[in-house]
Amino acid sequence: MINTNLYIKPGQLRPLGLGKVEQRMVLNVVNGIGRLESRFLLLFHIFYFSKGKMDVCQHAAFALSRVLGARYDLPVSNTLKPNIDHIEIAVGVFAPQDLSRSFHQTFLKVFLKGKTFYLDPTLKYLEEDVPSIILREYPAGEFDSRLQNEFMIEPYAPNHRAYAHRAIIASQYLDLGSRAKYVEASLRLLHDPKLVVDVDQREAIYFSQDDWTRLDRIIRAIEPKGGLPSIETQVEQLSGDELLRWSVFGGI
Repeated sequence: MINTNLYIKPGQLRPLGLGKVEQRMVLNVVNGIGRLESRFLLLFHIFYFSKGKMDVCQHAAFALSRVLGARYDLPVSNTLKPNIDHIEIAVGVFAPQDLSRSFHQTFLKVFLKGKTFYLDPTLKYLEEDVPSIILREYPAGEFDSRLQNEFMIEPYAPNHRAYAHRAIIASQYLDLGSRAKYVEASLRLLHDPKLVVDVDQREAIYFSQDDWTRLDRIIRAIEPKGGLPSIETQVEQLSGDELLRWSVFGGI
C-alpha cells in the first residue's frame, strides 16, 4: 500500500485547507497513485531489479512522471512556478550519519492546487528493500527541511559532503562547475526526453536504446498516452555528430 501521510483512513483524504473541488481533484490523483503502485513496482522489478540493476531512481522517477503527466494532464517541467499544477523531476542526496551509505536520489515534486508533494517510487526499496511508493505533502516553505528530517534526503549541491565518502552522481568530475553542468543536463534529459543532450561542446548524456525501449514498455503498460516517441523517430532527429556519438555510447 502507498506510504503516505495524506489519508485519515484508506480512501479518505485528510483536510488540506482546499475547497471541495480542489480537495476532490487531489484525492483523485492520490487514489490513482495508490491504484497503479503495485503494477508499477512489479514492472520495475521485472525490467530492472530482477536483473541486478539497482541504480534506477532516475528511471523510475522519469517513468512515473510520464504516467501521471499523461493521465492527469500535468506538464513535466522544472521551469514552471509552484502555483501552476505540474510535476518536477528533482535530485537530492540521501545523507545518513554514515556518509559511506550516501547515494543520489531522484524523486518527483508534484505541485497540485497550491500544495507541494514529495513522491518517490524507489527510496523504500533502495534503503529498506521494501517495495512502496512514498507520498508526502509538505508545506512549500518547509519542503527541504521536512524531507531531510523524515527521509535524510538533502538538496543536491556539487560540493555536497557526501562526495568525500561515496561516488554519487557526477563524481567523475572534480571541477564543481562541470559537476553542476552534468546534473543540469541530466535533468534536462528527464524533463524533455531525447536520445542525446549536450552537457557542453565536448560531452553529451545519452539514453541507451535498451533503457529507452524498457521505459517505454513500462510506461505504456500503465498509461499508453505517456509512451515515448519511437526510437526510429528520435534517431532521425539526431545530427550526424550526435548519431555517431550515440551509436558508440548509447547502444545501437
